[in-house]
Amino acid sequence: MRADVTITEGFGMEVDGQMKAVFDTKEAAEKKARELKTKFPMLQVKVYDAAQRTTAVIAAKTSESV
Repeated sequence: MRADVTITEGFGMEVDGQMKAVFDTKEAAEKKARELKTKFPMLQVKVYDAAQRTTAVIAAKTSESV
């Protein structure tokens, strides 16, 4: 996916300011984003909701949040 293309439907996973993947559901996007953030905590990972045009920052899972 090109970084300069904005998605118009679904949920996108943004990594360090670039759109990397698009998902049909918010749950699927958040799950993949959390997996990535847990594996690579130095990355900035966000989930973009195309319908609402909002972005949510994803935090890594910690042992307290399990």
